[in-house]
Amino acid sequence: MTTLQKRLFCLLEGRFSEHQSMSKSLEDLWNLDQSVVRRKINGDSKLSLDQLETLVNEYPFLVEEFLPPELRETTFLASSNQVLDFDSVSHYLKRVINAFKMAVAKNAKIKYVARDLPFFFFLSHPYLAAYKFLMHTKADIPKGLIKLSGEAWSLCQEAYELYLQIDSEEIWSQFLVLNQFHHITWLHQLGRISEGLKCELQALIKAQLMRYKNWGEKGRKEGRGHLDLFSTQFIAMNNGGILLEPGSKKMMTTLSNVNFISYIHPQLCENFERDFDAHKSTSTLISSSNSLERERYFEAMLQDIDRAC
Repeated sequence: MTTLQKRLFCLLEGRFSEHQSMSKSLEDLWNLDQSVVRRKINGDSKLSLDQLETLVNEYPFLVEEFLPPELRETTFLASSNQVLDFDSVSHYLKRVINAFKMAVAKNAKIKYVARDLPFFFFLSHPYLAAYKFLMHTKADIPKGLIKLSGEAWSLCQEAYELYLQIDSEEIWSQFLVLNQFHHITWLHQLGRISEGLKCELQALIKAQLMRYKNWGEKGRKEGRGHLDLFSTQFIAMNNGGILLEPGSKKMMTTLSNVNFISYIHPQLCENFERDFDAHKSTSTLISSSNSLERERYFEAMLQDIDRAC
């Protein structure tokens, strides 16, 4: 019968790419000689409780292997990232940045589904970022946005720069701008944003849409990461994406727009990719080709903004 220790190392080894060494990573983690680590991997030497704790702390998904066999296929470990108030924005952004830094280092790709304007869209300007985070707080703002702290805006810029470097496939709903501007109009009617700020947001979103249109024409984001942009009339998925790294996958799906959970459970990642590819097969590619479709798509969104406002 395979021991738990052997199962843990078999599971862990599957998450390393051919260019990575599990043995070397464990040597560094435990500060042990290669021969000692090799004996533990082979099961010839038992893990100490301290070594097991360090291992699980570094690779939390291993906890799933401690579950009874009948639960392993249906139970998984996930982590959440939430914005509850403006004080939690920096913490939220740091977790996004950590995930994106690893993605850039591993030359990862992201597949993203957008029923509403994507999260990354709003990181290009401090007003757009403040508005995005306002949507998910209960801040009482009668005539304007709370300005992001200097730290928070700096983190927004860092996250945005990382996003620009990552190759992405994105499926955008045909109606994502209408959804956004119905919300902006609603905030204005409640008195939470002024008429002037409403017009400012309108202009900023138009400018950012034109930036995406330019990226779509060139097939690259500011000359960096590739962009395959698709438009679709319907999306039967939540906003979310999956980071595809060599040897591993991490999915991020929203609980309520900006708030999301992430997990690496193979079956869940496989399900997302299957649904994503099914949506892509019924969508229209509007980047690097189909110039007429691209013009129509972005022009329709600009018209939607004017009608909604």
